[in-house]
Amino acid sequence: MKTCKIFIILLLLLPVSFSNARAEERIYLVAGSSMTPTLLPGDPVVVTDIKNLERGDLVAIGFQQAAHPMVKRVIAVAGDRVEIVEGKLRVNDERVRKIDPGKWVITMKQLSRYGGRLPAGTLLVLGDNPENSRDSRRFGLVAVHQVAGKVFPLKGRSRYGEMEGSSIEGSSMR
Repeated sequence: MKTCKIFIILLLLLPVSFSNARAEERIYLVAGSSMTPTLLPGDPVVVTDIKNLERGDLVAIGFQQAAHPMVKRVIAVAGDRVEIVEGKLRVNDERVRKIDPGKWVITMKQLSRYGGRLPAGTLLVLGDNPENSRDSRRFGLVAVHQVAGKVFPLKGRSRYGEMEGSSIEGSSMR
């Protein structure tokens, strides 16, 4: 009976072990407030090289001109229809959030070339703290190849003690 329990536990752990062995993971510390309240300055996060992205995912974006990658939330993916109606951002006819349309000129010009839909290989990203975020409103659509990976918060900092590492602008990462 004990052997059977051990075998079942091993079977449950094997798929996790294999998937983690394939994905590269890096730990960063958040350095910025554009993702508050989700991520706070000093929060540790794991960035994986997983690229199958969906709306709502947190991603690390690495621009060549930026010193550190940035964390943002995916608001829309390729094929999604994006529009601004009465000061509200809508994705596929669902209200995402209230916005200032004047800050969306670059992005809306890009989208107008594609009939309001995100073209293949692009994302629309925003910070969770829009008053303090450089995101698609400022730099337009993000090419998927600029995404370094998915971001997963590490909760319970005290468990890890003081962490040294790179920063992720949030935010940026350190």
